[in-house]
Amino acid sequence: MLMSLRKGSKTLDEYLKEFKSICNNLVAIKKPVSDQDKVFQFAHGLGLKYIDFRTAMLTKPPYPSFSQFMLALQGYEQTIHAQKDEEKTYLEHAQAFFGQRS
Repeated sequence: MLMSLRKGSKTLDEYLKEFKSICNNLVAIKKPVSDQDKVFQFAHGLGLKYIDFRTAMLTKPPYPSFSQFMLALQGYEQTIHAQKDEEKTYLEHAQAFFGQRS
C-alpha cells in the first residue's frame, strides 16, 4: 500500500498527511510500519525532483529517523523555494535593466 503512494503534484504537506494516514491505518490493523521503512517508503514516493536530497540522506548509514528525515526535507523545500524567489527577483531586475537600455 505504501509502495504505490506517490507525491506527484501534491504539496509536501498533502503527501505527508496521506502517508501518515496510511501508516495510522496500518497500526490500527496491527500491521505497523517501522520507522526506517517509513523513511525509505516516503523517500521513494517523492519523485525525481528530490533525487539529490534522497541520495544525500539515504546513501549510507546511519539513516535518519522519520522525524529527522522530515525536518531535513522541510529545510530542503524551504531552500528550493528561496532559490526560486531569488531567481525570479534576479530575472525581474535583469528585464527591467535591459528594458531601460532599449
